[in-house]
Amino acid sequence: MNRHRQHSNNSDPESYKSLLPEIAKILNQSVSSLERYPTDIQKALCDIYTDNYHSDDITIKQALGRVVQLNTETEKQIEQAKQKAPDQEQESKKLSAQALLSREQILKNARIIAEKNQQRYHSQGQSVENEQFERKYSGG
Repeated sequence: MNRHRQHSNNSDPESYKSLLPEIAKILNQSVSSLERYPTDIQKALCDIYTDNYHSDDITIKQALGRVVQLNTETEKQIEQAKQKAPDQEQESKKLSAQALLSREQILKNARIIAEKNQQRYHSQGQSVENEQFERKYSGG
């Protein structure tokens, strides 16, 4: 295999891209799939590729594979976080709605209790008035 394996310290900041076809071949991927990785991942792959020039293909593939695997795991974590965000927002709205319902229920219960107390007070007041009336006129 014709490996450049020279670390690209040229003036061109994207000179590392010339190594992507060789890296793609080792990883059994297309160059375009490597180009879809973020720039820092592409550069890391090229750095690992050039730093391991003395190694055999299997060792290089394993080293490159770790970077690709970490990138894939990171992308999965980002996707999971994105999926959880709406779920958490929905859960937050649900809890807010429950709290609002609870608050409304508390106010409703307070009104019912107040009405019952008011009725009890009036009925007790009525009873007291009746007793006083009876005492007054019955001579008691």
